[in-house]
Amino acid sequence: MEQTKGTVQKARAQYSHALLNLAIYGVFCLLVIMLLFQAAGALLGTNQLSVEVKYGIQFGAMYLLGLPFYLFLSKSIPADPPEKHTLKLWQFLLIIPCLVCLMYAGNLIGVMVNGLIALLIGIHTESTVLFDKVFGESGYLMVIVAVMGAPIVEELLFRKVLIDRIRRFGNGTAILLSGFFFGMFHGNLTQFFYTMFVGLMFAFIYVRTGRVIYTILLHMTINFLGGGMPYLIHADKVIEMLRAKNVAGILTNTPFMIYMYVMLMMAVTGRVLLLLFRRRFKVDEPIEPLPEGQHRSAVFCNAGFWIMTAFCIYEFLNQIFAG
Repeated sequence: MEQTKGTVQKARAQYSHALLNLAIYGVFCLLVIMLLFQAAGALLGTNQLSVEVKYGIQFGAMYLLGLPFYLFLSKSIPADPPEKHTLKLWQFLLIIPCLVCLMYAGNLIGVMVNGLIALLIGIHTESTVLFDKVFGESGYLMVIVAVMGAPIVEELLFRKVLIDRIRRFGNGTAILLSGFFFGMFHGNLTQFFYTMFVGLMFAFIYVRTGRVIYTILLHMTINFLGGGMPYLIHADKVIEMLRAKNVAGILTNTPFMIYMYVMLMMAVTGRVLLLLFRRRFKVDEPIEPLPEGQHRSAVFCNAGFWIMTAFCIYEFLNQIFAG
Protein backbone atom coordinates (compact mmCIF):
# COMPACT_ATOMS: atom_id res chain seq x y z
CA MET A 1 0.00 0.00 0.00
CA GLU A 2 2.77 2.42 0.96
CA GLN A 3 4.70 1.50 -2.21
CA THR A 4 1.61 2.19 -4.35
CA LYS A 5 1.06 5.54 -2.65
CA GLY A 6 4.71 6.41 -3.18
CA THR A 7 4.49 5.60 -6.90
CA VAL A 8 1.47 7.87 -7.35
CA GLN A 9 3.18 10.70 -5.48
CA LYS A 10 6.32 10.23 -7.56
CA ALA A 11 4.29 10.35 -10.78
CA ARG A 12 2.39 13.43 -9.62
CA ALA A 13 5.64 15.22 -8.76
CA GLN A 14 7.26 14.30 -12.08
CA TYR A 15 4.24 15.38 -14.15
CA SER A 16 4.10 18.62 -12.20
CA HIS A 17 7.81 19.37 -12.59
CA ALA A 18 7.82 18.64 -16.34
CA LEU A 19 4.75 20.78 -17.08
CA LEU A 20 5.89 23.56 -14.76
CA ASN A 21 9.11 23.76 -16.77
CA LEU A 22 7.07 24.34 -19.93
CA ALA A 23 5.15 27.15 -18.25
CA ILE A 24 8.40 28.72 -17.01
CA TYR A 25 9.78 28.48 -20.55
CA GLY A 26 6.71 30.30 -21.88
CA VAL A 27 6.90 33.07 -19.29
CA PHE A 28 10.66 33.38 -19.82
CA CYS A 29 10.16 33.86 -23.57
CA LEU A 30 7.45 36.48 -23.07
CA LEU A 31 9.58 38.48 -20.65
CA VAL A 32 12.67 38.30 -22.86
CA ILE A 33 10.66 39.39 -25.91
CA MET A 34 9.21 42.36 -24.00
CA LEU A 35 12.63 43.43 -22.74
CA LEU A 36 14.27 43.06 -26.15
CA PHE A 37 11.45 45.00 -27.82
CA GLN A 38 12.04 47.87 -25.38
CA ALA A 39 15.81 47.69 -25.80
CA ALA A 40 15.53 47.64 -29.59
CA GLY A 41 13.12 50.58 -29.52
CA ALA A 42 15.48 52.61 -27.35
CA LEU A 43 18.48 51.68 -29.50
CA LEU A 44 16.75 52.48 -32.79
CA GLY A 45 14.94 55.51 -31.40
CA THR A 46 11.46 54.31 -32.38
CA ASN A 47 8.58 52.30 -30.98
CA GLN A 48 7.61 51.14 -34.48
CA LEU A 49 9.96 48.20 -34.98
CA SER A 50 10.18 46.63 -38.41
CA VAL A 51 8.76 43.18 -39.04
CA GLU A 52 12.28 41.82 -39.55
CA VAL A 53 13.41 43.14 -36.16
CA LYS A 54 10.34 41.70 -34.41
CA TYR A 55 10.85 38.30 -36.02
CA GLY A 56 14.52 38.37 -35.09
CA ILE A 57 13.71 39.14 -31.46
CA GLN A 58 11.01 36.47 -31.24
CA PHE A 59 13.24 33.89 -32.92
CA GLY A 60 16.13 34.71 -30.60
CA ALA A 61 14.00 34.69 -27.46
CA MET A 62 12.19 31.41 -28.14
CA TYR A 63 14.85 29.43 -29.95
CA LEU A 64 18.33 30.74 -29.18
CA LEU A 65 17.70 31.71 -25.54
CA GLY A 66 14.51 29.92 -24.53
CA LEU A 67 15.38 26.43 -25.72
CA PRO A 68 18.74 26.18 -23.89
CA PHE A 69 17.04 27.59 -20.77
CA TYR A 70 14.30 24.94 -21.00
CA LEU A 71 16.85 22.16 -21.54
CA PHE A 72 18.73 23.36 -18.47
CA LEU A 73 15.54 23.31 -16.37
CA SER A 74 14.71 19.79 -17.53
CA LYS A 75 18.09 18.28 -16.67
CA SER A 76 16.98 17.70 -13.09
CA ILE A 77 14.12 15.38 -14.17
CA PRO A 78 15.03 11.73 -14.91
CA ALA A 79 14.62 10.89 -18.60
CA ASP A 80 13.38 7.59 -20.03
CA PRO A 81 13.75 7.75 -23.84
CA PRO A 82 11.67 5.23 -25.83
CA GLU A 83 13.40 2.27 -27.41
CA LYS A 84 14.70 3.21 -30.85
CA HIS A 85 13.13 1.73 -33.99
CA THR A 86 13.51 2.56 -37.67
CA LEU A 87 10.68 4.13 -39.66
CA LYS A 88 10.75 2.84 -43.23
CA LEU A 89 10.41 5.29 -46.11
CA TRP A 90 7.03 3.92 -47.17
CA GLN A 91 5.76 4.27 -43.60
CA PHE A 92 7.01 7.87 -43.46
CA LEU A 93 5.22 8.68 -46.72
CA LEU A 94 1.96 7.08 -45.59
CA ILE A 95 1.96 9.15 -42.41
CA ILE A 96 1.90 12.44 -44.37
CA PRO A 97 -1.69 12.08 -45.74
CA CYS A 98 -2.79 10.98 -42.26
CA LEU A 99 -1.40 14.23 -40.86
CA VAL A 100 -3.13 16.24 -43.62
CA CYS A 101 -6.42 14.54 -42.70
CA LEU A 102 -5.94 15.38 -39.01
CA MET A 103 -4.97 18.95 -39.89
CA TYR A 104 -8.11 19.52 -41.97
CA ALA A 105 -10.37 17.81 -39.41
CA GLY A 106 -8.94 19.93 -36.61
CA ASN A 107 -9.21 23.10 -38.66
CA LEU A 108 -12.87 22.35 -39.42
CA ILE A 109 -13.62 21.81 -35.73
CA GLY A 110 -11.81 25.05 -34.90
CA VAL A 111 -13.90 27.00 -37.41
CA MET A 112 -17.14 25.53 -36.01
CA VAL A 113 -16.16 26.23 -32.39
CA ASN A 114 -15.16 29.80 -33.25
CA GLY A 115 -18.46 30.30 -35.05
CA LEU A 116 -20.47 28.84 -32.16
CA ILE A 117 -18.74 31.07 -29.59
CA ALA A 118 -19.32 34.12 -31.77
CA LEU A 119 -23.00 33.18 -32.15
CA LEU A 120 -23.62 32.49 -28.46
CA ILE A 121 -21.67 35.26 -26.72
CA GLY A 122 -20.70 37.61 -29.54
CA ILE A 123 -16.95 37.22 -29.04
CA HIS A 124 -14.93 36.46 -32.15
CA THR A 125 -12.17 34.07 -31.11
CA GLU A 126 -10.77 33.33 -34.55
CA SER A 127 -7.21 34.55 -34.88
CA THR A 128 -5.88 36.19 -38.03
CA VAL A 129 -2.39 36.44 -36.57
CA LEU A 130 -1.02 33.49 -38.51
CA PHE A 131 -2.58 34.68 -41.78
CA ASP A 132 -1.25 38.20 -41.28
CA LYS A 133 2.25 36.90 -40.57
CA VAL A 134 2.40 34.52 -43.53
CA PHE A 135 0.89 36.84 -46.12
CA GLY A 136 1.89 40.18 -44.66
CA GLU A 137 5.07 42.15 -45.04
CA SER A 138 8.16 39.89 -44.95
CA GLY A 139 5.94 36.80 -44.99
CA TYR A 140 8.83 34.80 -46.39
CA LEU A 141 10.57 35.12 -43.01
CA MET A 142 7.55 33.64 -41.27
CA VAL A 143 7.47 30.76 -43.74
CA ILE A 144 11.18 30.02 -43.24
CA VAL A 145 10.78 30.04 -39.46
CA ALA A 146 7.58 27.96 -39.59
CA VAL A 147 9.02 25.35 -41.95
CA MET A 148 12.61 25.14 -40.70
CA GLY A 149 12.96 26.58 -37.19
CA ALA A 150 9.69 25.90 -35.39
CA PRO A 151 9.54 22.13 -36.07
CA ILE A 152 13.00 21.57 -34.59
CA VAL A 153 12.32 23.53 -31.41
CA GLU A 154 8.73 22.37 -30.92
CA GLU A 155 9.59 18.71 -31.38
CA LEU A 156 12.41 18.99 -28.88
CA LEU A 157 10.12 20.76 -26.40
CA PHE A 158 6.95 18.70 -26.67
CA ARG A 159 8.25 15.35 -27.84
CA LYS A 160 11.89 14.66 -26.95
CA VAL A 161 12.17 16.47 -23.62
CA LEU A 162 8.60 16.32 -22.31
CA ILE A 163 7.76 12.74 -23.28
CA ASP A 164 11.11 11.37 -22.11
CA ARG A 165 10.33 12.77 -18.66
CA ILE A 166 6.74 11.60 -18.23
CA ARG A 167 6.38 8.36 -20.21
CA ARG A 168 7.65 6.23 -17.31
CA PHE A 169 4.12 6.20 -15.88
CA GLY A 170 2.26 5.59 -19.13
CA ASN A 171 3.00 6.11 -22.81
CA GLY A 172 -0.64 6.84 -23.58
CA THR A 173 -0.79 9.57 -20.94
CA ALA A 174 2.47 11.05 -22.23
CA ILE A 175 1.06 11.16 -25.77
CA LEU A 176 -2.14 12.87 -24.62
CA LEU A 177 -0.31 15.49 -22.55
CA SER A 178 2.19 16.16 -25.34
CA GLY A 179 -0.53 16.65 -27.96
CA PHE A 180 -2.86 18.65 -25.72
CA PHE A 181 -0.28 21.16 -24.52
CA PHE A 182 1.26 21.40 -27.98
CA GLY A 183 -2.13 22.64 -29.17
CA MET A 184 -2.68 24.85 -26.13
CA PHE A 185 0.77 26.44 -26.46
CA HIS A 186 -0.20 27.92 -29.84
CA GLY A 187 -2.45 30.27 -27.91
CA ASN A 188 -5.58 30.49 -30.06
CA LEU A 189 -8.64 28.39 -30.91
CA THR A 190 -8.01 28.72 -34.64
CA GLN A 191 -4.87 26.60 -34.35
CA PHE A 192 -5.64 24.64 -31.18
CA PHE A 193 -7.54 21.67 -32.59
CA TYR A 194 -5.43 20.90 -35.64
CA THR A 195 -2.15 21.40 -33.80
CA MET A 196 -3.41 19.15 -31.02
CA PHE A 197 -4.43 16.44 -33.49
CA VAL A 198 -1.15 16.44 -35.41
CA GLY A 199 0.69 16.79 -32.09
CA LEU A 200 -0.92 13.56 -30.89
CA MET A 201 0.29 11.82 -34.04
CA PHE A 202 3.80 13.22 -33.65
CA ALA A 203 3.83 12.06 -30.02
CA PHE A 204 2.69 8.57 -31.00
CA ILE A 205 5.38 8.31 -33.68
CA TYR A 206 8.06 9.46 -31.24
CA VAL A 207 6.96 6.96 -28.59
CA ARG A 208 6.96 4.14 -31.15
CA THR A 209 10.28 5.01 -32.81
CA GLY A 210 12.23 6.87 -30.14
CA ARG A 211 13.70 9.10 -32.88
CA VAL A 212 12.74 12.77 -32.79
CA ILE A 213 14.28 13.32 -36.24
CA TYR A 214 11.24 11.58 -37.77
CA THR A 215 8.76 13.91 -36.09
CA ILE A 216 10.90 16.95 -36.97
CA LEU A 217 10.89 16.00 -40.66
CA LEU A 218 7.15 15.24 -40.62
CA HIS A 219 6.52 18.52 -38.81
CA MET A 220 8.52 20.40 -41.44
CA THR A 221 6.56 18.66 -44.20
CA ILE A 222 3.14 19.45 -42.75
CA ASN A 223 4.11 23.08 -42.05
CA PHE A 224 5.31 23.43 -45.64
CA LEU A 225 2.09 21.96 -47.02
CA GLY A 226 -0.08 24.08 -44.73
CA GLY A 227 1.88 27.34 -44.76
CA GLY A 228 4.73 27.29 -47.25
CA MET A 229 2.75 26.18 -50.30
CA PRO A 230 -0.12 28.68 -49.78
CA TYR A 231 2.49 31.45 -49.57
CA LEU A 232 4.20 30.30 -52.78
CA ILE A 233 0.93 30.16 -54.75
CA HIS A 234 -0.32 33.49 -53.30
CA ALA A 235 -3.34 32.02 -51.53
CA ASP A 236 -4.01 35.44 -49.98
CA LYS A 237 -5.33 36.60 -53.37
CA VAL A 238 -7.77 33.69 -53.38
CA ILE A 239 -9.00 34.66 -49.90
CA GLU A 240 -9.58 38.21 -51.15
CA MET A 241 -11.61 36.76 -54.04
CA LEU A 242 -13.58 34.64 -51.57
CA ARG A 243 -14.43 37.70 -49.49
CA ALA A 244 -15.48 39.49 -52.66
CA LYS A 245 -17.56 36.41 -53.67
CA ASN A 246 -15.55 36.16 -56.89
CA VAL A 247 -16.13 32.45 -57.49
CA ALA A 248 -15.07 32.63 -61.13
CA GLY A 249 -11.73 34.13 -60.15
CA ILE A 250 -11.09 31.33 -57.68
CA LEU A 251 -11.99 28.58 -60.15
CA THR A 252 -9.66 30.02 -62.78
CA ASN A 253 -6.73 30.23 -60.36
CA THR A 254 -4.99 27.08 -61.60
CA PRO A 255 -2.18 26.81 -59.00
CA PHE A 256 -4.65 27.17 -56.13
CA MET A 257 -7.12 24.67 -57.58
CA ILE A 258 -4.36 22.10 -58.12
CA TYR A 259 -3.13 22.66 -54.57
CA MET A 260 -6.62 22.26 -53.10
CA TYR A 261 -7.31 19.14 -55.16
CA VAL A 262 -4.04 17.49 -54.08
CA MET A 263 -4.60 18.40 -50.41
CA LEU A 264 -8.19 17.12 -50.52
CA MET A 265 -7.07 13.83 -52.06
CA MET A 266 -4.38 13.52 -49.41
CA ALA A 267 -6.92 14.18 -46.65
CA VAL A 268 -9.30 11.51 -48.01
CA THR A 269 -6.41 9.06 -48.41
CA GLY A 270 -5.31 9.84 -44.87
CA ARG A 271 -8.79 9.13 -43.53
CA VAL A 272 -8.79 5.73 -45.23
CA LEU A 273 -5.30 4.93 -43.91
CA LEU A 274 -6.25 5.92 -40.36
CA LEU A 275 -9.19 3.51 -40.51
CA LEU A 276 -7.14 0.70 -42.05
CA PHE A 277 -4.32 0.95 -39.53
CA ARG A 278 -6.37 1.89 -36.45
CA ARG A 279 -5.47 -1.38 -34.71
CA ARG A 280 -1.78 -0.46 -34.88
CA PHE A 281 -2.21 2.53 -32.61
CA LYS A 282 -0.90 0.70 -29.58
CA VAL A 283 1.89 1.57 -27.15
CA ASP A 284 4.09 -0.42 -24.80
CA GLU A 285 3.28 -0.94 -21.15
CA PRO A 286 4.65 1.74 -18.78
CA ILE A 287 8.01 1.30 -17.09
CA GLU A 288 6.44 2.03 -13.71
CA PRO A 289 2.68 1.42 -13.95
CA LEU A 290 0.29 3.29 -11.72
CA PRO A 291 -2.54 1.53 -9.89
CA GLU A 292 -5.79 1.34 -11.82
CA GLY A 293 -7.78 4.55 -11.50
CA GLN A 294 -4.83 6.63 -10.30
CA HIS A 295 -3.75 8.17 -13.62
CA ARG A 296 -6.23 11.05 -13.39
CA SER A 297 -5.13 11.88 -9.88
CA ALA A 298 -1.46 11.89 -10.88
CA VAL A 299 -2.04 14.03 -13.99
CA PHE A 300 -4.61 16.54 -12.76
CA CYS A 301 -3.85 16.87 -9.05
CA ASN A 302 -0.59 18.72 -9.39
CA ALA A 303 0.44 22.36 -9.58
CA GLY A 304 2.41 22.11 -12.84
CA PHE A 305 -0.61 20.99 -14.88
CA TRP A 306 -2.76 23.89 -13.75
CA ILE A 307 -0.01 26.51 -13.96
CA MET A 308 0.72 25.46 -17.54
CA THR A 309 -3.01 25.47 -18.33
CA ALA A 310 -3.40 28.95 -16.82
CA PHE A 311 -0.48 30.25 -18.88
CA CYS A 312 -2.01 28.87 -22.09
CA ILE A 313 -5.44 30.34 -21.25
CA TYR A 314 -3.75 33.70 -20.72
CA GLU A 315 -2.26 33.38 -24.20
CA PHE A 316 -5.70 32.52 -25.62
CA LEU A 317 -7.28 35.58 -24.02
CA ASN A 318 -4.39 37.79 -25.06
CA GLN A 319 -4.83 36.72 -28.70
CA ILE A 320 -8.58 37.33 -28.57
CA PHE A 321 -8.47 40.82 -27.07
CA ALA A 322 -5.31 41.85 -28.93
CA GLY A 323 -7.07 41.02 -32.20
